Amino acid sequence: MKEILVKEVYELHGAASLAIMEDSPLEVVITKFAEDPRLRAIFLVGIDGRFLGEVIQIDLMKWLQLRLYGASGVLRRYEGSAVGRGIAIGEISRLVSATKAREVAHRNCRYLGVTENDTLQNALDKMIKYRTGILPVLDSQGRILGDLRLSEVLLKSVDIGR
Repeated sequence: MKEILVKEVYELHGAASLAIMEDSPLEVVITKFAEDPRLRAIFLVGIDGRFLGEVIQIDLMKWLQLRLYGASGVLRRYEGSAVGRGIAIGEISRLVSATKAREVAHRNCRYLGVTENDTLQNALDKMIKYRTGILPVLDSQGRILGDLRLSEVLLKSVDIGR
């Protein structure tokens, strides 16, 4: 099978993300997700415009759960359950005290980016490893060009099958 590159796929649907400064207030992140149900990720950038992180919906779900039910409620609810692995103990203190976008960002997300010349295989490996359905597409300087969504990869696979 021919190697497919990210640049052949990532613009099929247009963007499902936006970029904000990493030190933006958490309220900005919450408002952006609440106002646009099509939004899949908020990419965090530094002053130089380079990608530094990503906030996805599951990050906000964890934050919200802690906000509504507190750490003891979340831990008690998940005791002994496979679902309990959703919020690690170390994550709880970080999320409970979060006030900035970077403090709720998906962990290890600095490694999420792909370039236009990366293969879809590499992109899918990252999606699986970091449990996300959206990746930033970066230029050689680490600036965001767009996003690659799982839905775009799925559409490409249907096209290949034809």
